[in-house]
Amino acid sequence: MSTFLGEDQFVIWANAGEWDRLRELHQLPRTWANKARLAELRTPNPRPAR
Repeated sequence: MSTFLGEDQFVIWANAGEWDRLRELHQLPRTWANKARLAELRTPNPRPAR
């Protein structure tokens, strides 16, 4: 989701789907019952082609 450009410089992108994934990751309780879903949400979606 981000690209390191140099010291303290990043390029960050997120389309609507990424924002939804990040929001769900933030809101999902860290419990054993959610372990599989948390693992899915921790993996970013591929960056869209330009």
